[in-house]
Amino acid sequence: TRIQEFKVTGNRAVGTDVLKNILGVKPGTLLVERQVAAGLEALVGFYETQGYPFCALYPDLDIQAGADFARISVRIEEGPFVQIDTVHFEGNQVTRAEVLLREMRIGFGVPYDQRKVDRGIQRLLGLSFLEAVGEGELRREGGRIVLVVPIRESRSARFEGGVGYAPGQGGVGQGITGRFALDFDNFLGSGRQGQARWIRRGSAASDLSLQYKEPWMMGFPVFSEFRLNFQQRPGYTENGFGGTVGMDVTSELEIRLGGVFRGVRPDSSGFRHFFRHRMWGVEGGVRYDTRDDFWNPRSGSVYRGNVIVGKVFQGQNHRSRRQYDFNMAHFVPVGSRSLVALDFYASRVTQTGGVFPEALLRLGGIQTLRGYREEHFWASKAAWANLEWRFLLNHRSRAFLFLDLGFLDDPLGGGSALWPVGYGAGLRMVSRLGRLGLDYGLARGDHPGLGKVHLQMVNEF
Repeated sequence: TRIQEFKVTGNRAVGTDVLKNILGVKPGTLLVERQVAAGLEALVGFYETQGYPFCALYPDLDIQAGADFARISVRIEEGPFVQIDTVHFEGNQVTRAEVLLREMRIGFGVPYDQRKVDRGIQRLLGLSFLEAVGEGELRREGGRIVLVVPIRESRSARFEGGVGYAPGQGGVGQGITGRFALDFDNFLGSGRQGQARWIRRGSAASDLSLQYKEPWMMGFPVFSEFRLNFQQRPGYTENGFGGTVGMDVTSELEIRLGGVFRGVRPDSSGFRHFFRHRMWGVEGGVRYDTRDDFWNPRSGSVYRGNVIVGKVFQGQNHRSRRQYDFNMAHFVPVGSRSLVALDFYASRVTQTGGVFPEALLRLGGIQTLRGYREEHFWASKAAWANLEWRFLLNHRSRAFLFLDLGFLDDPLGGGSALWPVGYGAGLRMVSRLGRLGLDYGLARGDHPGLGKVHLQMVNEF
């Protein structure tokens, strides 16, 4: 059956020829239902970007009995022309309305554009202090057109406590690790963020870090971050600070540029093994995020890249150092309640004359290769992947099985390549006591009694 005639009626704001081109249906072509349906959807979408969100289409298909041709007519009711005068939010108890409005980046007094509304809602979904964002609804209030957006806030302050246990062999090497953090994602409803974290990685290894983020500077979508770090390791201590300035180019794309300083000082036990030095460098990064949810994504991807280029000063000598980091996370739904999550990482550190031991990458533990001790591996180049099958219990809870695979060099043990493998199970659950995390991991060759356990409790307020 071919299309003999195609008619469009009822249109006033847009010309008939323009609409026919958008529909993509021409006389003489074959009648294919999915192509006609796609054209009608494209037509509605076009009107929604031109200020007519209430446009309705009434298509009619006429095929005579025994004929091999059809006539198609589409009656259009464009509805009123709409300009958004303001945006109201429903459900915000802490967050200021102006903070949400600046994140949406919706212009007033311009024709309604569904694409801009969708991008604004997607930006809100990317905020860590919002748990849910509903679809916008247009209302007329006192002669003005108001876009009403319902939201549900999450508790923006969190206290996190984590404890880990790594068994030894023959009573040697066993130890307790810990992690405590206080995070503010939305300080006083302003969108400002602050973090204070203390991590114990072993009997003589601990980290202390402070971080602050200013989301908007001087009314522009430009953010700034400041970091202060202290590390203690067997044989040396390291302190550092850094700052970056960046911007959200789109709701998915973020770029940033900054500087970094690190200073290393050996103690009496590490005087012959570590070197006192300092490093100044510049840092640049990019992030592309299409996840559908910040806390428990069901689909989408995240791509991150970061480069540090610096100079290492040791007495009167100086050397060049570079560090490259790349991360890709991808989430693929499998059925209605489960998904596969893949995290891939690649990192490398280079330095003129050889990388100092204290500058090497540290892998192993809950953040990298589960089933191994914290910072079990030191490497100058590494790649690893975290593969999880997740079963979604509810909006923010899940159970999962994981498999971690790695490839890295071993510069301190002879330079041969290593292929670590870890596997296990975990749980993330929201309860009345807060968010609970539990991980049990085994390294390749371990029996169940040598499993590493990590318990995490997050209380939100």
